[in-house]
Amino acid sequence: MYLGRVWGVNLRVHYLFLLPLLLWAATGHLLPGLVSFLSVLVHEFGHLVVAKQLGFTPKEVQLLPFGGVASLQESLGLDPRSEMRVALAGPWTSLLLIGAGVILRPLFPTEELFEQFLQVNITLVLFNLLPALPLDGGRVFRAYLVAEQGFRAGTIRAVRASHFCSVFALIMGLVLMLFSPIALNLLIIAGFLYFSARRILTESSLQLLAYLSGKQRELAKAGTMPTTVLAVANDCEVGDLLDYFVPKKYHLIYVLDSAGHVLGVVSEEQVLKAVFDQGLNTRLMRLLK
Repeated sequence: MYLGRVWGVNLRVHYLFLLPLLLWAATGHLLPGLVSFLSVLVHEFGHLVVAKQLGFTPKEVQLLPFGGVASLQESLGLDPRSEMRVALAGPWTSLLLIGAGVILRPLFPTEELFEQFLQVNITLVLFNLLPALPLDGGRVFRAYLVAEQGFRAGTIRAVRASHFCSVFALIMGLVLMLFSPIALNLLIIAGFLYFSARRILTESSLQLLAYLSGKQRELAKAGTMPTTVLAVANDCEVGDLLDYFVPKKYHLIYVLDSAGHVLGVVSEEQVLKAVFDQGLNTRLMRLLK
């Protein structure tokens, strides 16, 4: 549901967010609910402020029943260092809010509202540090893996961690279903983490191909680029190589025979051209001819 624009950014609220809003109003806790709403909003805009400082373009903020998602026009996953900085900006913003709340404690109308404010922001920090996509901790974890292993390989491992977290949340929700109202939140979180991670994995292949297509322009503009060498068996398929391509680096592939002898060298550009012209299943041997 579209609410308007704040700081040039589209602000949307997921329809499920109406459920806790109605619950707050019905139980006379609308003010604490608004505090939660504003805390999440500030947390998400913390991401966008840092992203804008790094040269990215903020797109929108969507508020969910248990948090929010800030999105950009560009794909941060292809820039591990920037993704890590933007992801950590959210928890840091919530920590700053906690510090400000402690300093301004006398200005809170009631002690209960102050405790609600602290609880919400502490929860935002701890929940978002879980190593699960699309949470901040998951993005930091993926950024580390991408820088070490490549975009696709790093994303696949991060998605596996996300699925583990979603299964854990599902099990906890089912266990607590008869004992605590928090069970429903855990079940919703489990579904959200699982399907969000699957969507990120599905989109990652297209994002990588789009990025690699424009890397030649990036190389021409910069003049130089760090190089990574990959040693690969000659029967390897070009689609498999994409999993190990690291952003911000140019790749040279040494093609080896079964005895470990170098048969030739294939460039990243040749691999990408083969993907588009011949398909992902093309074997490296064909590029040496």
